Amino acid sequence: MKYLKKTFFVTLLFVTSVSFSQIEPKFDVLGTIFGMPVVKGEYIINESFGVELSFNLRFGKPYLSSKYDSTLKQHGGGFKIEPRFYLSPDYDGDGYYLGLYFRNQSLSYDYNGYDYDTDEDYIYTLNNKFSSLGVVLGYKYYFDSGITLDYGAGIGRFLSTNFTSTERDEYSNSDYSDGKIDYYFTFGLGYRFDWGPKDENDSGVDEF
Repeated sequence: MKYLKKTFFVTLLFVTSVSFSQIEPKFDVLGTIFGMPVVKGEYIINESFGVELSFNLRFGKPYLSSKYDSTLKQHGGGFKIEPRFYLSPDYDGDGYYLGLYFRNQSLSYDYNGYDYDTDEDYIYTLNNKFSSLGVVLGYKYYFDSGITLDYGAGIGRFLSTNFTSTERDEYSNSDYSDGKIDYYFTFGLGYRFDWGPKDENDSGVDEF
């Protein structure tokens, strides 16, 4: 948690030191639907390069948790940093892009259990911390109105994992990591401030 706080304040300092018109705030539609709200900001360096930083939270019941345990609850969060290269932009920072990502997550899952030997209820907790590195491919639409739609997918490998529980301390890093493969999907909705079309006759972007 202290590490996440330091990362947040460093990011805030960076954001306030650059022109706001170069920042593109976003939120992830998929994350919101599946109970993992994500807020993002992309700093557009020039027409071909950008850097996106995102923070996510998880709380409440995981998506489809009732299928397994109606008492299951999650809490935690993390961050992701993603430098991007736009292959053939129509305008600054749009079109197809390739990038790298690094993300760090710290999550916990709690659910209620019952000990028949002691005739007592208890809370069973799983703790999952990991960091990963990978590549991402996506596409961003930039409309004349300033609205952006950004979708993509990333795949990589876990750099470190730490999976423990209140009942099974014998878990090791190799017990969890989905075969060492990490992946994610994103569909972001954002807005680019003060950046209008190139000229009145040819905007170079889609109308919206």
